[in-house]
Amino acid sequence: METIVRNPARAVRLLMMESLKRDDPVLNQLAAEALAAIGPDVVHVLMCEILSSVNVQYRLRLLEVIAEIGEMPDPNDHLELFNLTHNPDVRVRTEAARAIYAVGPRGPRRRCTVPEVTPSR
Repeated sequence: METIVRNPARAVRLLMMESLKRDDPVLNQLAAEALAAIGPDVVHVLMCEILSSVNVQYRLRLLEVIAEIGEMPDPNDHLELFNLTHNPDVRVRTEAARAIYAVGPRGPRRRCTVPEVTPSR
């Protein structure tokens, strides 16, 4: 049997994204979990899909996956995500805002330190 898949990881990623286009909640959930398990490496591809698709439900599902991943390594993707908060569809705006919140700064908040004041002599 001849192998036609040259990059299995890419093929699985494309299969999962294609599954998110279907109107099947169970398939959508499985695909979303699989994509989220890939982690931040898939976020740029998801953003490209969001920006190129006109299917609102698909875009919403992809935004949910990005929020689940909770990280966004590419600063340009942050800008595109912010731009989605101006989308004509309120659902896209809402999910974009949720994703922004999810990928926001992580870790302990930095505190401003105030230097001690020493009396002058």
